[in-house]
Amino acid sequence: MFAEQVQTTANAVVYGAVFAIVLSLLTALLAFGGLLGSHLGPTARVIMSRLMGMILAAIAVDMLTTGLGNVLPGLAGG
Repeated sequence: MFAEQVQTTANAVVYGAVFAIVLSLLTALLAFGGLLGSHLGPTARVIMSRLMGMILAAIAVDMLTTGLGNVLPGLAGG
């Protein structure tokens, strides 16, 4: 998303470093996901499942409204 805003070499280095940090954190989280999940109790799993469902629903509503705004520009006010 922000790669096109990189103007200088220093910005490119910072962008690359942040990207590498985020990628390594995600890799560690996915690698140890099973271990982390085994330490969660049943209540925490239900809470996490419902929270992820709410996030997924919010993304779906956003995609739907964006798509409808593109197909029917009168609805988007533009």
